[in-house]
Amino acid sequence: GIIFGKCSPVDVIRDAAARATELVNKKCGACPEIEIIGDRQDTFTYLPSHIYFIAAELLKNACGATVRFRRLPSGELPAGTVLPPVRVIVARGEEDVAIKVEDQGGGIARSRLADVWRYKGYWSDDVGDDCLFDTVDAPPVAGGSAAPLAMHGLGLPLSRLYAKYFGGTLHLTPMEGYGTDCYVRLNRLGDHNCENLPSIVRMSPGESDSREERDAAAAAAGVGSAAGWSNHVSTGSLFDAQARR
Repeated sequence: GIIFGKCSPVDVIRDAAARATELVNKKCGACPEIEIIGDRQDTFTYLPSHIYFIAAELLKNACGATVRFRRLPSGELPAGTVLPPVRVIVARGEEDVAIKVEDQGGGIARSRLADVWRYKGYWSDDVGDDCLFDTVDAPPVAGGSAAPLAMHGLGLPLSRLYAKYFGGTLHLTPMEGYGTDCYVRLNRLGDHNCENLPSIVRMSPGESDSREERDAAAAAAGVGSAAGWSNHVSTGSLFDAQARR
């Protein structure tokens, strides 16, 4: 199956780092070193594919930003430039696994922070700065023709979606003019860490046995009845602080 009982996030991130390094070297002509701090013996029950997608996207963005921040207007790096490393810190707690990715890539303006979470993908046949997977990773289509084109601009919102699906989080803390710290929290899957479906889905007729059950759950949430549930979910409770605008 896709769920591993002894998933090592450090090992998965090492694979993602190799892929991110390959892509950034291909696009930018240079790539900073990626330092990974953590114990590969720390394992937990999770989906390696989810960790890989999130880590590869964050590392690709961090490494690319580190190179672009130091380029001259001509697009070249100054002679003798030493790129500062991108650091990844992995820690396993009693309740979750935390991953921190820190770079010195210039950060993000506060006014642009909300934009990075928008689903604004567009099609391209180039491996651009906002694209993680190119045709190397995409499966070939029938008949042996070229692999599907890559879609740009969806990496960060999709990464956050992967993190939140099992109750985790993904946040950015940029310092404009210096760099960005990315924080990922992944639940250690167990009895209380099931699929994190939106409340409006959990309360739909297809996810409940009866109207009485829905009313009971709505009352527990403090909205009176299932009929008032739509008013409750419209308050923005399905979004975290960085998604509100």
